[in-house]
Amino acid sequence: MVEMKVDEFEVPQSIGFNYAELKQYVGEIVSQYAGTIVTEDTIPAAKADLAKLRKADKAMNDRRIELEKRYKEPFDKFKAQVDDIRGDLQKAEQAINQQLKEFDYKTEEEKRGQIKALYAERDSQVAEQDIPAYGHRRRTYGAETEDRLGRANAFNGP
Repeated sequence: MVEMKVDEFEVPQSIGFNYAELKQYVGEIVSQYAGTIVTEDTIPAAKADLAKLRKADKAMNDRRIELEKRYKEPFDKFKAQVDDIRGDLQKAEQAINQQLKEFDYKTEEEKRGQIKALYAERDSQVAEQDIPAYGHRRRTYGAETEDRLGRANAFNGP
């Protein structure tokens, strides 16, 4: 089986930016507006301040999204390729699984028929009963038959 080998790459420990400076600046803005009361006279100034704050917030978020896309691009490509290969593997798995199920069903039906025929030899009333799904391909015909005959004898008497 071929194993997936991934080329070595470096994952950045962190993305450096002026966090402390921005945090301090935003803290000053928050404290500046914390006690502000908007009145009819200050509405134009409040709207202008709000527009500046929203613009700064949008610019920061847009930059974050841009970097996120750049960092995710190689992973998304890798993921798509792996998913493509996994899809092919799953097709093969399904084909084999389907054949195994069909084989198990066929084997079970053959065992059920053999057991029904054996019952028919012993007792016609028992042969009329439906033989439940019990035959398993991993059990031998002899073990299966002994088990069922033992049950039939216990039910019908010796």
